[in-house]
Amino acid sequence: MFTQFRRYKGPAILNLTDHCECQISGQHFILRIPQMKLFLVLLAFAHVSKGQKLPDDFKVCDHFASDINECLGVAFASALKQLKNGIPAINASPIDPYRLSNMTIVRKDHAIGFYDIDLYNFTTGKLDYIDTKITRDSFFAKMNISMPVITALADYTLKGKLFLFNIEAKGKGVLTMKNTEFTILMSGPVIKDAAGAERFKLTTFESKIHPKSVTFNFGDLVPGQKMVTDQVNAVLTENWEILYKEVESELEKVSSEHLLDYSNNILQYVPV
Repeated sequence: MFTQFRRYKGPAILNLTDHCECQISGQHFILRIPQMKLFLVLLAFAHVSKGQKLPDDFKVCDHFASDINECLGVAFASALKQLKNGIPAINASPIDPYRLSNMTIVRKDHAIGFYDIDLYNFTTGKLDYIDTKITRDSFFAKMNISMPVITALADYTLKGKLFLFNIEAKGKGVLTMKNTEFTILMSGPVIKDAAGAERFKLTTFESKIHPKSVTFNFGDLVPGQKMVTDQVNAVLTENWEILYKEVESELEKVSSEHLLDYSNNILQYVPV
């Protein structure tokens, strides 16, 4: 019954019978260990090899302090700046632009698809309101965020009748949302991670996105006829409230799903 380490410069392989080989900080090692303990050792090394933690200057609040809402307001503004280009140490991707997955909206007389959606100007958001209820067992927060301009760039497909136009087109699309109110409701329990530390884990994330105006610019709506394409886009923009209602629920759903995962990735490094 022993554990033996020796440096190994060959290819990385895994033999679950009596040893495993792994790489930590560029160094290869062979671990020889009794088989019944191998699984626990693998878990431990998976945790250690990550070495992942929030940057030292990432603001974390005392969740049970009397000024928690004020502290979270400051932390929110700071986090937006730090997350703009992402934090590779914790696998947090950039949020400006923020990449969403595909959306498809199917109605009786038309279908619209958006693909590889990039949202720009997320980091310009200003926190107008926050209210939290935090206990040793659960977390709840409501936030209102105002954003002067959100620009969404995506590939699009459009087929069917839209207003008075019969359209079958695809290309690059741009949606510009101005003076947008972004409301977030999120909640979840306190859990214990693999090391026994308590963390918040969100199980509910609901977002509402209410712009004061939206400009639509679908490229090549009428291929080869830019003037007609511009005229159609002008009609869509003039009737933006009707068209935005078409995409609103799906946009909020996709945004909520992405932000739930993104937030939980950060919260796993935040102690309760």
